[in-house]
Amino acid sequence: MTQINELNRYSRQELIKGWDQKKLEESLVTIVGSDVLAQYIVIPLVALGVGSMRLIDSGVAQRDMFLDFELRGKSRVKSLEQKLAEINPNVRVNGLNTDLISDASQYFLEKSDLVIDATNNPRSKALCLDYCVETNTPLIVTSCMEGFGKLRNYNDEGRDVVLLFPEFYAHFQDEFISMVLGGIVAEETKKILMKDMEPLKNPVYYNLLNADRFTYKINGQAKPRELGEFNDKKVLMIGAGALGSFAGLGLAHLGVGQIDIMDFDVVEDTNLNRQILYYDAVGQEKARALAEKLKNVGRGFIKTNAIIDKFTPKTKLKLKYDLILDCVDNFVTRAMINEYAAKNKIPLISGGTDYRAGQAAVYVPGKTSCMDCQLNIREHAKKAEQRARQSCVLAPQPSVIMSNQVIGGLMVNEVKTVLNPAKYGEPVNGVLKYTSDLDFRLGYNPIKKVCNCYSQRLKIIGGGKK
Repeated sequence: MTQINELNRYSRQELIKGWDQKKLEESLVTIVGSDVLAQYIVIPLVALGVGSMRLIDSGVAQRDMFLDFELRGKSRVKSLEQKLAEINPNVRVNGLNTDLISDASQYFLEKSDLVIDATNNPRSKALCLDYCVETNTPLIVTSCMEGFGKLRNYNDEGRDVVLLFPEFYAHFQDEFISMVLGGIVAEETKKILMKDMEPLKNPVYYNLLNADRFTYKINGQAKPRELGEFNDKKVLMIGAGALGSFAGLGLAHLGVGQIDIMDFDVVEDTNLNRQILYYDAVGQEKARALAEKLKNVGRGFIKTNAIIDKFTPKTKLKLKYDLILDCVDNFVTRAMINEYAAKNKIPLISGGTDYRAGQAAVYVPGKTSCMDCQLNIREHAKKAEQRARQSCVLAPQPSVIMSNQVIGGLMVNEVKTVLNPAKYGEPVNGVLKYTSDLDFRLGYNPIKKVCNCYSQRLKIIGGGKK
């Protein structure tokens, strides 16, 4: 592995106006829980460089995967502690193999700058709430189950039972709901520690059991995934950066049978604050490194291939994919991908982010509108080309992990609806949005009609003839 210059690790997030890395480095965050929701909270916090963290839980490591690492041993928090030290050696993570079960155990919360309860246990949340009310310590509570999750920030409501989330008790936590909520919790954590914005005042809901996605109203019952459910599917992911890292991780956990990754770039130490799977891959080609990581996540049951190339108008794919994931970081390439997918009638999920927001949209021929109707991609691409011609220097852009994790999670959850709508419901027709500084962090702009832009264009140019 190429030597890492630690001065570069946080350089992209330090470009954000008002960013104060020192405040993060001097903070202590206590996370109660070690299941997948807690894991998807600690991942971005470690990448950000939060100086000290406690993980409190007595869960046993049962060979479950954490990133590309298999957790083993009697203590899950100790196994996590070991791996997190490899991911970012500049942070201190202390795993405490215990649970919050009584007032005496609140001792483990002392000196915290923030407490996060990520369990599905109301008793644990009650103890955290009591401690934080008494000590005036900020508190975030979050829980999830199959298909549904929520989070709230404690806002001086006193000992309000709505913060205990009893409806989640004894439910298994959902991997992909956790990915989305974990990214949002990390963003709220950053705000609290830096004291740079108003705290979250409204509850956040993420709901795959409702077509509106971000409502508390549950329609029906979640159907758990089955082993090998997507083993016969082939997905092409274009872009292996921050967004692609999370989308690819999700595809591997879904058990997609073949994941092909297209990217031409090489891992740099400036990527480490957001491209979490490359902690030991600086200097390697991103597509090849990610393909190997995802193969490990799939435990040998999935096939991964690296395509070291750019997507261009001349690109000719050898396979007929069931789905394409667009995880690129520019509108010009995104427009090319959209054109290819529409012409070849291949479903497409497109995601994009900046340091404070992101969006995801789904194109399925005959079911949803094309990406140009949803995102105005061609117009954005034209403007991007004009800006590129007018500028001689490509300056690095501010970037953080949180928005990429949130949008990557939103994309993966829509993968299920595209590949198996009979079980998971129809994909959304409209743009799913995350904005870190709006009162309602998540939003959905539905489109009532389904366009026929590309079928009309093909008829005009003769492409509809057999």
